[in-house]
Amino acid sequence: MAGEPRKHHFVPQFYLAGFTTNGSNDGELHGFDKNRRKTFRSTPRGVAHKRDFHKIVPGPQGDEMAVEKALGKVECQWNTVLSAVIKNTALPEGESFGDLMMFVGFLAVRVLRIRNIISDFIDRVSKAQIQMTLATPEGQASLRQTLADLGHAMPDEEFDKLVQFGQSGEYTVDYEQTWHVQEMIQMAATIAPILSLRKWRIWVADESAPDLNGT
Repeated sequence: MAGEPRKHHFVPQFYLAGFTTNGSNDGELHGFDKNRRKTFRSTPRGVAHKRDFHKIVPGPQGDEMAVEKALGKVECQWNTVLSAVIKNTALPEGESFGDLMMFVGFLAVRVLRIRNIISDFIDRVSKAQIQMTLATPEGQASLRQTLADLGHAMPDEEFDKLVQFGQSGEYTVDYEQTWHVQEMIQMAATIAPILSLRKWRIWVADESAPDLNGT
């Protein structure tokens, strides 16, 4: 994978660049770490990314970085639309407005917080289902029969350990990353048309207004 993009931004660099001192990907960006409650300085290239965040399991002859590369291309289009909004202080129309709504949709769902919320939900619901199944002799018998049908028959001692482990909840249940990436795309595509139905307005701060950092 030499030369492939590995730092996958969940907040686009072009968007972060708008909050820097010079408006570029290399400009100085002031950030705040909520967990450590500390401020720091970086650049759009150095923040809001995670290694292989959009990596997928591709089909035959596919590219595991296909989604990341596709996002890179469409972000160029979103950058053009957003730059025009800033320059003209007006909302775009037609196809450009649809592009803007798609950008807002992706911005809402592709962040770490959303993926963590989904993963936590999958983990809690799956564990509850597993523990409910294993709470009765009938459920255990059903699981044992299913394992046997799949060619994984177990002796009593081994199966008892499996039941104890399932009831303990000392494990994590989640779907593989390709599912999460597909879900991200589906969610963005679903909410973008809904967002377009809202009444959008642009508010322009006066030149004398304080900066975002309050100074």
